[in-house]
Amino acid sequence: MVTRYNKQYGLSAEGVAKKGDTFYFVARELNLIFKLDAKNYEIKYFTAMPDEDEITERLYNGIITNGEVLLLVPFNAKKIWWYDFEKAKWEYINLAGYVEPMLEGKFVGGIIIREKAYLFGYYYEGVLLVDLKNKTIRDFLEKEPKKNCSYWGQSVAWKDDVVYVANRVKNEILKINVEDENYEIVKTPYSNDLYIGIAYDGSSFWLVPHYGSKVYRWDGGQEFHEVDLSAVFGSDVGFFNGLCVGKRYVVLYSPRGRSCIIDKLAERIEFKEESMLYAEYKPEIGFLVCREGRVSFYDEDFQLKKEIAVSINGSMYAETVGEVCLTGRKIYESRGFGLQEFLWALQEA
Repeated sequence: MVTRYNKQYGLSAEGVAKKGDTFYFVARELNLIFKLDAKNYEIKYFTAMPDEDEITERLYNGIITNGEVLLLVPFNAKKIWWYDFEKAKWEYINLAGYVEPMLEGKFVGGIIIREKAYLFGYYYEGVLLVDLKNKTIRDFLEKEPKKNCSYWGQSVAWKDDVVYVANRVKNEILKINVEDENYEIVKTPYSNDLYIGIAYDGSSFWLVPHYGSKVYRWDGGQEFHEVDLSAVFGSDVGFFNGLCVGKRYVVLYSPRGRSCIIDKLAERIEFKEESMLYAEYKPEIGFLVCREGRVSFYDEDFQLKKEIAVSINGSMYAETVGEVCLTGRKIYESRGFGLQEFLWALQEA
């Protein structure tokens, strides 16, 4: 018989950060951060963030690091949290006063350069520059006109002290020079593509529209080369959430049941009839793919090396959720908290 304490709860991640031999993930379903040892593939649970809701889905849309700090990208969270590895201490800045606290889907991604973090808005209209040392926040550039849409792509590229991020409402690429904090707007030659991500493979940039049937290979200047996907993907359907690139393969990840692998050398396209919530390439390990309830490791040729189930037992789940039903606030059903969990919690109250 399945009870509250013996049920297993699968956890999913939409981002990963690596320091040394340890990967850090934020759970999509609950207020939990977990880590994975790349040597023995052991899953451990790192922490939960105080002052954030226990059962809100997608508190964070990503987790990023520069090797010195680990920062959680707030999606539905109320604060920007980061962990200082040397001090072994969590720090935070409250977003109230900068971003509407109840805004759902605040930021989609970010990057840390030295002691500053750039956070790219999802439903927030702009880009925030966060000074982690002085704990200050400012808008990096003028906000876009407010619309009910997402603004920036999750996948960010980096080359020669310049950050590249794709615009989801215009046919543009934002280039940020981190040395002088100036920026440049690059307009692409296409009129109907709204981009969800950009990546750099050491020689070329890869640019992916959210809607559309093409992927673009860009030399960083004026040359754009089209890779046609129209045999499978229609122009009116948004499939991909982002991309990553390795030495030979480009991975376009999608949670909608169909992802795409592009062989750059053979110019071959392979469609995967499966959901990928997130994918990232690390030269030292190959590709890492996050799916619902598991994390998968692939080699340079995108051949599966190891797959690890990620879950918590009912006892840990109950400890995480705590006395959520006694707070007096509204409780919404989510991936991590359904009707059965609500009834079990009421029995315990």
